[in-house]
Amino acid sequence: MTILLCEGVGDSPDERVLNKLLSAYCQVEPIGSKHAMETLVRARRQVSPRDTVMGLKDGDFDRDWRAPSDHPRPWTRTAGGKEERIGWSWARKEIETYLIDPEGVARAPGTKASPRDRYQEILERAAGAISDYIGPDRAQPPPPDGPGTCDSVGTAPGR
Repeated sequence: MTILLCEGVGDSPDERVLNKLLSAYCQVEPIGSKHAMETLVRARRQVSPRDTVMGLKDGDFDRDWRAPSDHPRPWTRTAGGKEERIGWSWARKEIETYLIDPEGVARAPGTKASPRDRYQEILERAAGAISDYIGPDRAQPPPPDGPGTCDSVGTAPGR
């Protein structure tokens, strides 16, 4: 593969992460929404016949959802009895979820990640900082009291 089309626009998380990991292997280009990606992959193949063009999309909102695995899922289409590889879709919801998996980061090509234990420690500190920021008392306002409002379990009073 010489060109990998991904979701997002310039400087999106997909483009930044994929460029860090794959710039030595292929050119990564963000193309916007994944909903147009199949058409754009095919069009790019016609315009650049010497290149091997593939697409990589997030697994969110896929109609053929399956439980996540450790590998990207092949993305193919069959037309006229012939199967065509369009690219892959992440087995997880989006690329960012791989960044919170120390094992996945350690296995990524071209990574210069901290050792697994150190990476885990950094993630746990970050999770603690986030939980302090959105702790239970800040995550949701307390339910309102009084007539015509919802009670603590979300049902209208008197029901």
